[in-house]
Amino acid sequence: MKNFANHAVSRRAFLGGSAAAAALGLAACGGNSGSDTKTDAGTSAGGKEGGGALTVGSAYSPSSYDPANCSSAFCLSANMNVMEGLYNIDFTDYSVISGLAAGDPVEVDANTYEVTLRDGAKFSDGTDVTADDVVSSFERATAEGGLYVS
Repeated sequence: MKNFANHAVSRRAFLGGSAAAAALGLAACGGNSGSDTKTDAGTSAGGKEGGGALTVGSAYSPSSYDPANCSSAFCLSANMNVMEGLYNIDFTDYSVISGLAAGDPVEVDANTYEVTLRDGAKFSDGTDVTADDVVSSFERATAEGGLYVS
């Protein structure tokens, strides 16, 4: 991974990768399961019961949590805690680490890389994340009018 991360990246490739990461985050959004029943969050490994409500305050009204058009620091940081890209940043040393990706990308040609998804990647509703989901999210994030299109 370090060898890939240390290569020079063009501005266009960086923005495209950023859009892809934002799109992948969108792919992690699950829909309503149709069930209105509440359940406990379960128990932790230490045997203590979890669950409950989390109330969060903000100094301002967020503009949008849509990863394809999100630019506020508040919304971006919230998205980073609930969505996963192919690769992420380890903020302790700013190294690139795998997220949905199983490992380093494989260069197919000068403009194309192939990434294998890690086994067991699932949406919040338990369905598997597929390559089609990643492509769909990327296409949505790079559609006309999107913040990261340029």
